[in-house]
Amino acid sequence: MRTRRYVPLLAIVLIGAHDIAIGEVTVIHAGWLLASPGNQPIERQSIIIENGRVSAVRSGFIDLTDPAVNDTSARFVDLSQAFVLPGLIDSHVHLASSPGAGDFGNELSRTEADLALTASRHAQLTLQAGFTTVVDLGGVGNPGHENAIFGVRDAVKSGALAGPRILSAGTPIAATGLERAASYRDEVMAAIDLRSVCDGADDCRRAVRHEVKRGADIIVFFNTGSLLSSNPVPQTMTDAEMTAIVETAHSLGRKVIADGHHAPGIAAALRAGADIIDSAHLYDDDTFRLLGSDVFFQSHIYGVVMAVGDTEETLHNGLWGWLPEPILLRFQAIRRRPFAMIEAYDHGIRNLAYASDAGVYTWGNNAGDFPEFVARGMSQSDAIMTATVNAARMLGLEDDLGSIEKGKKADIIATAGNPLDDIAELMRIHFVMRDGVVYRINNQRSKTKGYSRRIFAMTSLSMFPPVTTQTVLPVPCLLPTAPATEIAPAPSATTRLFSNNRFIAAATSGTVDTNVPSTRLLTSGHISLSTNGAPAPDMKDGSMVTGTGRPAASAAVTGVAASLSATISRVSSFRARNAEAMPQATPPPPKGTITVSTSGRSSAISRPMVAFPANAAGLLTASTYNPGSSG
Repeated sequence: MRTRRYVPLLAIVLIGAHDIAIGEVTVIHAGWLLASPGNQPIERQSIIIENGRVSAVRSGFIDLTDPAVNDTSARFVDLSQAFVLPGLIDSHVHLASSPGAGDFGNELSRTEADLALTASRHAQLTLQAGFTTVVDLGGVGNPGHENAIFGVRDAVKSGALAGPRILSAGTPIAATGLERAASYRDEVMAAIDLRSVCDGADDCRRAVRHEVKRGADIIVFFNTGSLLSSNPVPQTMTDAEMTAIVETAHSLGRKVIADGHHAPGIAAALRAGADIIDSAHLYDDDTFRLLGSDVFFQSHIYGVVMAVGDTEETLHNGLWGWLPEPILLRFQAIRRRPFAMIEAYDHGIRNLAYASDAGVYTWGNNAGDFPEFVARGMSQSDAIMTATVNAARMLGLEDDLGSIEKGKKADIIATAGNPLDDIAELMRIHFVMRDGVVYRINNQRSKTKGYSRRIFAMTSLSMFPPVTTQTVLPVPCLLPTAPATEIAPAPSATTRLFSNNRFIAAATSGTVDTNVPSTRLLTSGHISLSTNGAPAPDMKDGSMVTGTGRPAASAAVTGVAASLSATISRVSSFRARNAEAMPQATPPPPKGTITVSTSGRSSAISRPMVAFPANAAGLLTASTYNPGSSG
């Protein structure tokens, strides 16, 4: 038997678990696969991954006998209950920043180590949120900021740190006095590295070359003043300075982002040939008309919504409520007018990319802009495209990222539900893979003796046809799964269902009443049932409760009482918690009882094994699925 290899949890969190996938063949069974956002998802697909890249996508759920696998030690990742799509891309983050007053005014006290540790934690939270690539737009006035972000970027690339792939802009290029940095005495300012500050076209060329030499992957410049200043300047640089920046960056193979808010500065950046227009909260009627077919546009909504309230009474009720009132009123005015991203969309602009400005809101909520986009009229499909195929094309990475296709990097995420129906599913990521390495999977550890390969399984509500032929073996999990929502206890003459040792459902006279949202009824973890306080089977890798003779797929729990049939999840295996207390097998239970089944098929084709009397109410039986039957 092949020796099983385990990676400690701490190593996954801090080191990145890079060695658990390199050199191995991995096969993902996807219940639904959105391989190329903008197209329709396809049911029951297998994704084959070798050396961190997708080697093939096949119809159906393949196994070791398929020639495409060609490796007896292949790992199988069971996402047959999930919706699978490409890893997300955020083109505007600040990994070393956090919301709140405490992050301001400490530029001179934070060391490179402080910045690197902060950025490392934020990088891990970002990866857990499903973002496998980010663009860090840096900051001005923090000595050592560049080195810290470059170090985190390189650590992620080498596999020493768990985080998203990072493209770093280093330090934004800005004009003197308009670099969006705190003001200090001259002798203090002399100690701060401001070599990205430039005046005149030739000096701006020097600044670009300096950033590229330092390690910048992309160039960003401030074309307008800051919204945090008392009197923002609508255009901070001359047309000649902006043109010099763009031409020099292009000559060195770098894309250019113009980060600003006001219409005049945006128009000047477009005249200079900037590749990407960012933010643009103070656009005018001409802004979107000036965008050409080759220019990309990106702006955020969630960060503004979280920053400030939308009424006079709630003005200070946001993450930025500590700011002076005139600045808060400026943000509130932006919140009250149509957001730039939606205006661009309504003007027919489709070169739109996801840019959350992460660092101005709580980390981990990186997908917060998706619901904001959709709530204001963008389709779910177009919203997903902003963070996948669009962003990859904007960054010149479309040959590697943005879709799940042969030859591309294996950046893959999964949700329990379909984000094309409910975009908020992207706020609840269950699975994350970057470069073929699994960094997040919501499942419990279970054991099966004598099996020679590892298979990951994500359990959820039974949305898709389950796979009953695979066995789940122990795997490391990055994060613990959330317990199910607790509701009031059921009457005594009932069958009770527990998840993670918390009560979630009861069965009385053939009815399962959960009052639990379907997406949270079961997040995998420990499943058990009891009848009048007596222990019942202890389930592994999820469970399924169905009414006798009813197919499981016909009654997904919706948060209300579901007569006779309530799908929770599929069963891979189960054992008795207290074997001595188990009664002997009985004939099939009468109609109206609750049955535990080991597959997603109708319980009518199951063979009863064990029954638990429930004093004529909530009779419980455990049964096994007969693979030779049909139904």
